[in-house]
Parts: sequence; structure tokens; C-alpha cells
Amino acid sequence: MSHFLFVFGVTFLVIAITTAALVFGKSAVYQPSVADIESILNRLLEGSLPAHEWDFFIDMPIRHNKELEIVRLKCAQANEQNWRSPKANMVRLKEPGLIVIRHIVLKFEDKGTKSF
Repeated sequence: MSHFLFVFGVTFLVIAITTAALVFGKSAVYQPSVADIESILNRLLEGSLPAHEWDFFIDMPIRHNKELEIVRLKCAQANEQNWRSPKANMVRLKEPGLIVIRHIVLKFEDKGTKSF
């Protein structure tokens, strides 16, 4: 009987903690800053951006800033139209796609990273 009570108590405690974590916890939200996106794009232009990081950036909506979401959508469109197979697991785009990315980076530099 004591084993039953012990197992019941531990199980109840685990379920209570899990329930509390789900009720009071926050969900993860992707909120990159302008500097984060500028860094991603610069590393893409340098040829040192891993494919998994690029895929995450273009696939994950940015809900906290509409202007950054527009930038993400432009990058996704450039990727879709100018994609090249990764080399050494680094992202590669054809020259027209790189031109689009350079144009976006120049806009970042013109406006400054703090006030995009």
C-alpha cells in the first residue's frame, strides 16, 4: 500500500508541475532584431551562412514588425527564384538573388540599424 501511495504522489506531482508550466508559461516567439537580420544577410553575401539558419529565417513569420516581415518575404521570394544547391552546407543564390539581398542590406545601412 505504501508503494502505491508513493507512486500516486509522484505521478500527481509530475502532472501538477506539467500543468502549471503549460498554464503559466509563455510560448516561444521569433523576434529577430534589425541587427540580427542584417547579420544573416551579410553572412549570406559572404557565403558563410549555414543553410539551416537561412531556412529558419525565411520560413518563420516575423509578427512583431511588419517592415521586417516584408524584408523576410522579399528574401523568401529571392530564394525561391534564385536558389542554388548548397555547397558545404552554406546557402548559395544566383546573382539576381544576391543583387536583391545587397539592395536590402543597403536599405538597412541607409536607415541605420536602430530605426528601420
